[in-house]
Amino acid sequence: MTKEEVLEKLEEERESAKSKILYGQSRNLSVKRYGWYFNGVNYAIDLAEKLDEPKKVVIPKLIAKLIEGASVIYGNEPLRIAHGIVAKGTSNDNGGSWLSDVNNQKLLLNAIANGYEVEKEKKYRVKIDSKLYFQRFENIEAVFVIDDSLGVKESSPVFTREVGNKILETLGVESGQLEEVEDD
Repeated sequence: MTKEEVLEKLEEERESAKSKILYGQSRNLSVKRYGWYFNGVNYAIDLAEKLDEPKKVVIPKLIAKLIEGASVIYGNEPLRIAHGIVAKGTSNDNGGSWLSDVNNQKLLLNAIANGYEVEKEKKYRVKIDSKLYFQRFENIEAVFVIDDSLGVKESSPVFTREVGNKILETLGVESGQLEEVEDD
């Protein structure tokens, strides 16, 4: 039962008790009891609203894809999904190195049972020397911007590490580097 379902049931109970008190559907002695009951339900609602939902774990994009694929095969059974993924014995380039760690296997089960967020991939700007940033390729020429005024660097495109390294390789510069972009 979810927190929302518990709150919904408690709200129904509160409305029922409230109507019995307000519309005098019982004797005076019962009205007092319903008053206590009404207060108790209010207290229970306050407590239920303070409950924390299980926190979603953060997992790599590749593992999220494995969960989605296994869910199609095994349905909504967390243990079967997790067992299916781990037992499959994925290769190292397909999540196997991540899954070989027992703590990550626990994260996997937690992710399947309580939901998950996909890890944000780091982004980089391609920087040449101290102030030169790659902008784009135009035909066969590379276009750069010089970081000499406010906002110029920030207007440069960002890339994954893989794409950034390919750009540096294509440019063939030894002084190039990838500069990590801070998350917004």
